[in-house]
Amino acid sequence: MAKTLLRSGNLDDFQAVGGGGQAVFESALQIREALRLRKQQAIVDCLAIPQVNDEGDRVDWYSPVEGAVKSWKAADEDARFRALRLLEGTLSSVESLSKKSFQSPKTAQQLFGSLLSKAFQFPGENFLFLVDGKPVITFWGFVNLNENAREDILDCLRASLLPDPMPAPVAEPDPEPETAPAIVFEKADEPLVAAPATVKITANDLYEAQPAPVMSASEPEPKPEPAAPVVQAKKRRVPLWPLPVAAVVVAAVAAPLLWPKQAPVAEPVKTAVAAPVAIEPKPVAAV
Repeated sequence: MAKTLLRSGNLDDFQAVGGGGQAVFESALQIREALRLRKQQAIVDCLAIPQVNDEGDRVDWYSPVEGAVKSWKAADEDARFRALRLLEGTLSSVESLSKKSFQSPKTAQQLFGSLLSKAFQFPGENFLFLVDGKPVITFWGFVNLNENAREDILDCLRASLLPDPMPAPVAEPDPEPETAPAIVFEKADEPLVAAPATVKITANDLYEAQPAPVMSASEPEPKPEPAAPVVQAKKRRVPLWPLPVAAVVVAAVAAPLLWPKQAPVAEPVKTAVAAPVAIEPKPVAAV
């Protein structure tokens, strides 16, 4: 089954790392095979398969597993955290295996341990992919030009997971003080209060001769009209002889109403007298 191409690049754009006088990339296929024979499949699946072109200056990297491919930056944060945890566990196994190989008396095992300790070096986060959610490293055994191998191999991945720093608050410049308007006196030499105007009054202005009224002889003076006489209305006299007659009539009508009336006398109630009853003496008991 055809493998998925993950990344391609020129070998001259990177710097190879290694150990024991040998580059990791020169023994990349042998390292993967040695890990497979040691039943370290989890480590093998993290290392992409390199394939060099005929000229030997360009290399293609293929995924060792099948599945959907996502770049490290395209994956969501949860997927990247899971991949980072898998890589941390894998690196722990690599370090343990590398130390064990160093302790072997065989030179080949020591060389394998030296190369394995640098095998997981890679240029940066752009060279790591998630295939079916699992991390796969391309250009492993390389670092960027003019750079050394990182002591913390996964440091570049952890840095990408950190939240972006908040921008520093920009201090607003203090507002410039407003300049007070300059007060300019157009007529500075003139007094602020004007002197009162002098008014001269002469005797001729106070007293002016008024012409006397001229009476015309041809026009006679009007005579007052006589007042109209006031007519007083005469009051009509009412005769007083009917008043005594009315008083006598009223007294005759009211007299019977004022006489006292006799109160009704109640009849005596007859009381029945009870007949005498003879009382017999009680019998005396014999002793």
